[in-house]
Amino acid sequence: MNDRKDLESNIGEIYRNHYLDVFRFLICFSGSQNDAEDLTQEVFIRVLKNLPNFKDGRNLKTWI
Repeated sequence: MNDRKDLESNIGEIYRNHYLDVFRFLICFSGSQNDAEDLTQEVFIRVLKNLPNFKDGRNLKTWI
């Protein structure tokens, strides 16, 4: 699912597939569940805004 058009049409799926990984990383990073929730939201806002910059062939998880 690394084709850019697929990514743009499936942002909800991207969120569902990567939310827990991002959240777990950020809870370890911040040490706070509340901060991790806020930061996770910010990450996915940035993902949505920057999705046009995603280069085909790259791994979406590492890009996020």
